[in-house]
Parts: sequence; C-alpha cells; structure tokens
Amino acid sequence: MFGDGMPLLRRCLHQLKALMDSELPLLSQRMWAEGMDPALFATHWFNTVFSYSMPFGHLVRIWDVYMVEGFKVIFRVALTVVGRLRTGVTMGFEKLAQALSPKGMQSLLGRSTPDQILEVTRRRRSSILPYCIYQVGCQVTDTDSCMQAALKIPVSERLKKSLATWR
Repeated sequence: MFGDGMPLLRRCLHQLKALMDSELPLLSQRMWAEGMDPALFATHWFNTVFSYSMPFGHLVRIWDVYMVEGFKVIFRVALTVVGRLRTGVTMGFEKLAQALSPKGMQSLLGRSTPDQILEVTRRRRSSILPYCIYQVGCQVTDTDSCMQAALKIPVSERLKKSLATWR
C-alpha cells in the first residue's frame, strides 16, 4: 500500500471504481460526470482502514471483520457508504465531496449500530442494489439496511476480474 507510487492503493481505487460501476451504476455515472473519482474520497478509507472516518464503535467492529476476512471488507463498507448518498444522483461535485468527507460520514451512517451493520452480513450475501434509493424505482424503507448489507456484498470474484483490467 505504501510503496513508491502507492501501487496497491491505486489498484484498490481502480477496483472500487469497477465495483461502483456494477453495483451503483446511476450514482457512479453521476459521480464520474462530476469528476468525483474514488481517489478523492476513498484514499483515506483504504490508507487508514476507515480509522479517520468511522465512529469508533463502527470502526472496531469493521476492524474485527477486517482481521478475519481481509481487505474485501473495506470494499464492502465503501460501497455501502457511497450507496447511502440519498441524493447523490442530483448532487454536484462540492456536495458529493462534503457528503463523503469524514465529517459527512456520521450522517451517512445514520443511527445504525456496528452490530446492525454486521448482522445482515451474516445472514445473507446479496447485491447492494435493493438497498439503494439511487437506482430507479428503489426505495429504502429501513435506513439501516444499506449499512447492514455492506459486509454481505459479494466482491471477491469481481475484485479479481477488475484486477485484470488494472494497469
């Protein structure tokens, strides 16, 4: 991660972008159109494993899973956090940047607890799409559902595929 040119970080950002394109196509198209590249909001997520952004209670639970599952949990949480942007499809660059900043993280998390985030992950592995209101016709009825679904997002195979397109 921290070698010359930070190649692992660049790879992770490339993979996150590919995952966002497949999981959150409307939102990611809007973000790319606004010039909101993952390097602008997710660099510190990967460099610090969310320690700069997450409330401590959430951070400790995410790190627990990180120690067991490895780096893919960072991608899952990142997708969930980005997916929580309720008005992201209509936001401009500055509002997107503010919403994804460490100060904006608490409002994106809402009142979800770390255990709520992890519970759904244990029960089911599915796409984040049903939990995001950015997709046409989709409603979030339980604001905790997006965050709870984070760790259930199947990313392993897609991370491998996006790695093949990196460089």
